[in-house]
Amino acid sequence: ELCFVYQTYTDINGLGRLHYIFMDTPEAIAPHLSRLTSTPEKYAVYNWYTGQLSSLSLLTPYVPIAGYEGHALLMLLPIVQGWVLLGEVDKYVPTSALRFRAVRANTSTLVATAAGVGS
Repeated sequence: ELCFVYQTYTDINGLGRLHYIFMDTPEAIAPHLSRLTSTPEKYAVYNWYTGQLSSLSLLTPYVPIAGYEGHALLMLLPIVQGWVLLGEVDKYVPTSALRFRAVRANTSTLVATAAGVGS
């Protein structure tokens, strides 16, 4: 069976590149990790349908749980100083660069500069 995979990303100042992956039939995401700007261990994966957040690892392949009509919608999120920005998880693009203009993080805080009105 043929699986179509669509990918895009957004860059947020201070956070880096966040990847969005849509799969019409969920499969292990290992082949898609080559697009990451850092090692997979420095990323977390968020399943938009299930709300599950997991750490990525090269040793343990991540296979997403299917959501609506058997599809998977994932975000690969950089881990910065131990923090992950999930954004507005009720949106299709939870971490849009139009919404989140910049992020600052240290070991005790994460501060995101957001534009617009809160939902």
